[in-house]
Amino acid sequence: MARWFKYKIRPQLLTLLLVLTGLSCDPGYYYVPKDWTRTDGKHFSKNFDSFDITISDLGGLVGTTYLMPEVIIENRTKSPFVLTDGLLKANGRVYTAKWTEQNYKNGWDPIPGGEKRNLELSFDLNKPVNEVLKGEVELVLSVRVENEVKEINIPFVEESR
Repeated sequence: MARWFKYKIRPQLLTLLLVLTGLSCDPGYYYVPKDWTRTDGKHFSKNFDSFDITISDLGGLVGTTYLMPEVIIENRTKSPFVLTDGLLKANGRVYTAKWTEQNYKNGWDPIPGGEKRNLELSFDLNKPVNEVLKGEVELVLSVRVENEVKEINIPFVEESR
């Protein structure tokens, strides 16, 4: 038998260790799109005239200083869909989305007609997420589809977990 089997751990001590381990983690802080359909635990979707958007919740651990919501676009037109800008409005401030250089060189790639793609948005908050996501929170996506520029305003509400 292995050496560690010769030492008995009392059930009370094991329970205490598990509780303390659980308490040492930061709690999560999450906002979800208001009036969107939940598709799974952290994704929500909404249909628009010529495209569909599925988006993840906003949030993370209390100490997190960035947000990277997942945005999935299904383009139901024959024309390219282009995300031109993304803004996060929260706690009286506006944060501009950046594309990740490893995936995009000069902005977000156009989504050809009839295709579905995942777009990565990255927001550098310079503060913990729990200090930024307060009060009214809104994600604003500027898009170009069928040669028309549209602004999609997505209000978010806090969700306790």
